[in-house]
Amino acid sequence: MSSQPNYIREYLNYASKNESPEMFHVWMAYGTISAAIGRRVYMLHGESAIYPNIYVLLVGAAGGGKTTALGKARKLIAELRNVPLTIS
Repeated sequence: MSSQPNYIREYLNYASKNESPEMFHVWMAYGTISAAIGRRVYMLHGESAIYPNIYVLLVGAAGGGKTTALGKARKLIAELRNVPLTIS
């Protein structure tokens, strides 16, 4: 995955060595970026602000590593202060 941005590579190193598919970890990496920056970053489109919200839904068979991938992301986000996190 050398074509991925540096943060994604680093996140994959952090989250590796478990049963979750790499693609789950890639999407959780994007989700952590979105959660960390929240509404502090935006792009103006005319007079409207566009925020980089990302909602990630992992879909797979039971025991496919969804919870493991989510747990790694949750642990990383929990280390930040004032970042709201909702997980269902």
